[in-house]
Amino acid sequence: MVRGGVNPNSSPPPGNSQSDYTSQGVVLVQNDGVTEEEGWYLEQIKVTKVTGREKSWLFVCQNWLSLHEGDCQARRQIFCQQSPQTG
Repeated sequence: MVRGGVNPNSSPPPGNSQSDYTSQGVVLVQNDGVTEEEGWYLEQIKVTKVTGREKSWLFVCQNWLSLHEGDCQARRQIFCQQSPQTG
């Protein structure tokens, strides 16, 4: 994933929208890769709502999404580290 990019393989479980998770202060992210080369290190996710009054949330991970690096977990639940900031 690149800065400002969207991973097409990461989506909320059925019946839940991404905004449901953000409003609860948590995001779910996972890496579907299985080989060592497909793992990636995630520093943080910044979610910005740009319609209406702009708000943003910061979710800090500082961990690998990999079956071969760190604690070998490719799926994480990341909690918000910052209250919504208005811009």
